[in-house]
Amino acid sequence: MKSLVVVLVFAGTLGLWPQVQGPPGPQGQGQPPARQEPQPPAPPPEGAKPLPPVDEPYVTKVRRDDLLQRFEPDDPLLGMYRLRLRVVAGVGDPGPGSGYLVLGRRHLVLYLLTGSPKPDMPMIRAGVRRYTRTGETLTTTVVSGHYNEVGGAVKIEQEGAEETRRLVVLQDCLRIYQDDTSYLEFVRLE
Repeated sequence: MKSLVVVLVFAGTLGLWPQVQGPPGPQGQGQPPARQEPQPPAPPPEGAKPLPPVDEPYVTKVRRDDLLQRFEPDDPLLGMYRLRLRVVAGVGDPGPGSGYLVLGRRHLVLYLLTGSPKPDMPMIRAGVRRYTRTGETLTTTVVSGHYNEVGGAVKIEQEGAEETRRLVVLQDCLRIYQDDTSYLEFVRLE
């Protein structure tokens, strides 16, 4: 019996003894007390200077372009495509090279690598553009881009330059027309 008393006294000094709670309130035992409404602040002490008025908090507008992406339905054309065919003046290029097109909601990325009259100097075009699509009309605006000429000189595309192309959606591919007889044909990768 003495050892039990010693253990209980020792446990109480270490804080291991369960805390004794008051009688259960109207909520019942084990439930937290009801939430109390905040009290108004205490009045200032007599003779104290009044606080200065509080100006409206300084709030800056934050551009949230990403919010548009949350509420627009997905366009079935969004995705990544690989160049399958390049047609120039109605004739298919036997070695179209390689190329990729990535269509986002408002931007596209284009990368093309094709042959040229100089076998050791491929033609390269790459860039990022903003775009809008209305029916078969694709209007693009250059954000950043470059290409090379037959001699190899690299040209930087003018930022803000606009182009209009015809975009045709076929059963298994996209065609982007430069004119009535020249186009690039892309197949979906993902």
